[in-house]
Amino acid sequence: MATEREYFIETILPLKHKLFRKAFFLTKSLVESEDIVQDVMITLWDKRATWENIKNVEVYAMVLTKNRALDRVKRKSGRNQSIDAAAESKSTSIDTNPLETMILNDERKLVWYIIEQLPEYQRELIILRELEGHSYQGMARILQTTEAQVKINLYRARQKVKELYIKIAGNGC
Repeated sequence: MATEREYFIETILPLKHKLFRKAFFLTKSLVESEDIVQDVMITLWDKRATWENIKNVEVYAMVLTKNRALDRVKRKSGRNQSIDAAAESKSTSIDTNPLETMILNDERKLVWYIIEQLPEYQRELIILRELEGHSYQGMARILQTTEAQVKINLYRARQKVKELYIKIAGNGC
């Protein structure tokens, strides 16, 4: 069996990027997200004596991250950096002209705005599938539900995004 250090490096440490994305989506703050991930990593290391009792370390880490992020959002709800600002800084491409870039940025902002209006569970589903590329099975594990429920709720979330996009974009806003 691998040593505790090897297990941490090979199994837990690679989760840091997923945990960061989860924290960032919930807090919309780079600094807060980094702090949350570091805190979760420290917590996981401190609980190394009980690792064998944890069925799925990834699910456990995601739940820890989600709970810590939501706690921080509740405490500091007004001081978060916008997702749009982070996305906008990376969105310009050499291949597009300024008008195309502006249109793409506006569409991205609109989609993020719509996603932010979804209930938390539907937001999580969209992020896990569309941004992080999880399988339905993986999403079911992370969210501790069935694949059927994941598919149904993801379909509903996509339909809601589509409906709101058409409604808003159709009005020329």
